[in-house]
Amino acid sequence: MKNDGDADADADTDLGLCYELGLVEENELPELARFVVSAFGAEAITLSQDMNSFERMLMNPAAEFLNGYSGLVAFAEVYSGTRQRISNRFLQQPSQKEMISAPELTGLSHEEKIRKAERESIVLVLARQTTDDSIDVIASIELRLQPCDAKIPFSIPWLDRVERKLWKMEKNSNDLQPYLSNLCVDEKFRGQKIGRGLVRCVENIAKTCWGYNRIYLHVDEHNLAALNLYKSEGYRDVGHRWNPFWSGDASKIGYYVKSLP
Repeated sequence: MKNDGDADADADTDLGLCYELGLVEENELPELARFVVSAFGAEAITLSQDMNSFERMLMNPAAEFLNGYSGLVAFAEVYSGTRQRISNRFLQQPSQKEMISAPELTGLSHEEKIRKAERESIVLVLARQTTDDSIDVIASIELRLQPCDAKIPFSIPWLDRVERKLWKMEKNSNDLQPYLSNLCVDEKFRGQKIGRGLVRCVENIAKTCWGYNRIYLHVDEHNLAALNLYKSEGYRDVGHRWNPFWSGDASKIGYYVKSLP
């Protein structure tokens, strides 16, 4: 875990353990992926309560297998997607300033800008080193550049380009802006304003290091804790949604923006 200098923070838990905020490293991606899957949850398969005990006995092994399979698929998607989205930041040994610098997009076409930006995300983790040289993650957040078209991003970057081509976007499609995503806090550590601190941290990076004046995010408006957090931090509803005919319930996900002072 690389400390980024501008986003340094420590947190002491009730156990007296020291947690440090830094940029995730390539060898730490498995621990991050496991944390994200556990925080957001894979789709669990449960048995109907209408089954009798004999039916449940017969079906339990299959349900447990499918739950395990669902978890493996979720882990693979999160791991592979995150690795692709930050891959360009692993290509060289950057200076401390370069570790959190904005993607260099000068002179590139719109398509080239998207392809470059989609591989230069910043992922911050609040974690501690363990005795086996892995990390114990308790919170994470991601910052990237993304077109302002309200599209909810896939984990795998190239799928976004395919979907955008299928659904021709109109205004604002050429405008890449900072986008906050994948804010996760371990359930045991919620209520300590860790999420709020991470949000402010990436906002500071977007404004001070990247030079932008706006930042966007998606939020499920049924998740009142998340919605209230973002509203209290100054985010407002953009007023439009990603709603191609195939989007289904995704069209109901809120798209919010904040002006960075």
